[in-house]
Amino acid sequence: MVAALCLASLPALADVTLQRGPPPPRFEDPHAAPKGEFWVPGYWQWRDGRYDWVDGHMEAKRPGMRYTPPHWEETGVHEWTLRDGKWDATGWGPGTIHEIRAPK
Repeated sequence: MVAALCLASLPALADVTLQRGPPPPRFEDPHAAPKGEFWVPGYWQWRDGRYDWVDGHMEAKRPGMRYTPPHWEETGVHEWTLRDGKWDATGWGPGTIHEIRAPK
């Protein structure tokens, strides 16, 4: 029940597919993460016909879970899709962030 409430608190993004990739990520200077949290980098969201920056934020770790932040994925030739952030079970360790590479 608690996990469902936590997941419900995350912003839901519908997959968006575009014919051009997002601008390079903005530089963010995250503060040191408090114990039990980690930094989730910001990303470009497509809104009202343009890219709009969403600032990064701290996220609480979840034991046995790994978080993949929202990110753009090249899904075809000159085609990019924004994937929503999500938690997946790993079965080990404290909650961690999954490395996502910037679009080419």
